[in-house]
Amino acid sequence: QGVLFRFYKSVIMKEVVALEAATNEIENWLDFHKVTPNQKESFKDSIATLIEGIQYGMLTLKDNAFQQTLLMPFGDEEKIAVVNYKQRITYFELEEKMKGVSVSDGAGRVIATLAALTGQPKQILKLMDKADKRIANSIVVFFLET
Repeated sequence: QGVLFRFYKSVIMKEVVALEAATNEIENWLDFHKVTPNQKESFKDSIATLIEGIQYGMLTLKDNAFQQTLLMPFGDEEKIAVVNYKQRITYFELEEKMKGVSVSDGAGRVIATLAALTGQPKQILKLMDKADKRIANSIVVFFLET
């Protein structure tokens, strides 16, 4: 568990889903996305973050699509408190968001993938708080092209 999550859990979070149930939900999601054992090993920290997200109510899954309740809502005119993720994205959706992003721009690729997954503009997503971005990044890694 990351230091940031230990802090948040100790201050404001309550367990809403048992660890075993949260783990099962994420395992089912990984199976739905055909994540291989090697990928699971490579992304074990991201998987642990997703499990924590479910366990502490920051993430829910419905029809293999995540909904993220933000710890720190953002936005000037209209506060964004919840981010909905698509179950899957196509190459064309991703390609559209990747326009203008260099192959070597890791942060740009993550934001572009997040924009494709959520349907939110990249500039809006850049305002996301670090604590919420950690969860978002843990979802995104399973959709990044390598």
